[in-house]
Amino acid sequence: MELRKYKSSPHVLVVDDESSFTMRTSMILRCAGYRVSVAASGEDALDLLINAALTPSLILLDLAMPGMDGWRFREIQKAHSKFWHIPVVVLGDAPMKPEYAATLEAAALLIKPVERAELLKTLARVLNPQRKPPPLTRNARSNETIVNQ
Repeated sequence: MELRKYKSSPHVLVVDDESSFTMRTSMILRCAGYRVSVAASGEDALDLLINAALTPSLILLDLAMPGMDGWRFREIQKAHSKFWHIPVVVLGDAPMKPEYAATLEAAALLIKPVERAELLKTLARVLNPQRKPPPLTRNARSNETIVNQ
């Protein structure tokens, strides 16, 4: 488990038992300016939330983990007065249906393997629901899509 404290950027708690996924995802998020904490199980995530005075901006939660899976973690999280309000983006394996995210009252569902752009776009949308994404334009010469800031 890892805990970094910086106050200026959103903090994401990544809960997944696959170390290759958490390392890659953590690197992507840090490079995008997010603070990241990692928990390898539902139990570790609860321990971080309860005992480490950790209040992330968002929880990225795998559903299929040994021990306390994401389903059970989400039940406990929703019932806890301290962190029921933290939005959750659920990670699932294909063929997971979007209805599962609704059942868990999750803010979004991502199917593994998650592409970098999709991950960052989803987190930005969940963390800033009222903010509209910047408009896209096409560069006529190179046919590249450009994000206007």
